[in-house]
Amino acid sequence: MEVELKKRDDESRTQYIFRLATMKDRGELDMTWDELAKVLNEELGLSYGSSAYRKPYTQAMTFYNEVFANQNESEAAKELREARQELYKERTRLRDERNQLNRQLREEARKEAFLEEVKNTLAEQIPIKVEKKQDTGNQDVDAIVCLSDMHVGVTANNAQNEYNTDVMLERLSDYLDEIGIIQNRHHAHTCHLCLLGDQISGSIHASITATNSVNTVQQIKLACTAISQFVEGLAEIFYRVNIYSVSGNHSRVNSNKDDNIPGDNLDSLIAFYLEAALGSNPRVKIFNTSDVANFYDYSRLFYTDAGRIVVAVHGDLDSPNNVVSNMTQLYGETPDIVLMGHMHHSAMNTVGKTRVIQCGCLCGTDGYAFNKRLFAPVEQTVIITSGRKTVECIYNVSLEDENVYPFEE
Repeated sequence: MEVELKKRDDESRTQYIFRLATMKDRGELDMTWDELAKVLNEELGLSYGSSAYRKPYTQAMTFYNEVFANQNESEAAKELREARQELYKERTRLRDERNQLNRQLREEARKEAFLEEVKNTLAEQIPIKVEKKQDTGNQDVDAIVCLSDMHVGVTANNAQNEYNTDVMLERLSDYLDEIGIIQNRHHAHTCHLCLLGDQISGSIHASITATNSVNTVQQIKLACTAISQFVEGLAEIFYRVNIYSVSGNHSRVNSNKDDNIPGDNLDSLIAFYLEAALGSNPRVKIFNTSDVANFYDYSRLFYTDAGRIVVAVHGDLDSPNNVVSNMTQLYGETPDIVLMGHMHHSAMNTVGKTRVIQCGCLCGTDGYAFNKRLFAPVEQTVIITSGRKTVECIYNVSLEDENVYPFEE
């Protein structure tokens, strides 16, 4: 490569000297400093010795390398790194927004399809036999009727239990008969029906899906129509029926509980259906989730005619030991009675002055529980409360046979 030793028209004298000295320093000019000084003197019309060129250049390069070279390189690298980071953040933000939008669109599409299928399958009514009789009752006495853990759709056939849709309907019919017997004893004016969750089996685990006889939509259909007929039976026994519903863990839409959006529970469709099906009945009132003052996610507060404070929860988010404290902090007042399900067996505990009453299950021991040796009696709970006493009587209503076991206080 031919080296240009002449001064360029666009170069100053200093720039010309620096260019040739730099080329010599990089080995592009095979000259000594004396030879380079001769070339520079001839081109610039000067008569300097080599040191006149060598010393200023050496000082300039030393200053540049120690001050500007590292600083410029660091700043350039920093600017490049920051630019790359901003680009990465912007690409990540756009990707997350796109993924979130796609996820929302998929969820909306699934929900719309699911609700459409629910609408198409909720037409058929399933009859439950009930003897028609009504008691205006004592306005100072309330009956709290619990209906918990029906697990509609699951099937069981083991040494402890047989359960399917037909058995479920028979047990509801038997439950109504026993409630009628209890009403004849106590003559309650108002029945507070508490749907304590897990009314459907759901499909949150593969082991559960394997024991289901029908899909989730059919489970909702069966639960809605069966409970609707059950409520109509209660309206023939009591002068007034108030209905409160909380959701359980089996009814969540997303099988992963950490990804499930609060409120996305299929149990909530039951209250929606009951309001549509029974809204014209003057003796039935459904308190749905729009009553936000007394509804928080998976709990419900209501008052009896005598002013008793009752809170209903499913039980998967609370324990009998902490539920009173949790609900007191949530609602700002201490309940007189807390109702729970979830554990599949009846129990009662007293925390301070609050009665914590745990309801049994309608489904009984299924395959999962049987293999775990978690045997559960088939029973539901009815509580009689009044202005005289918070709990007059608790009935653990056994639906395995015709026995009802009252515990008088």
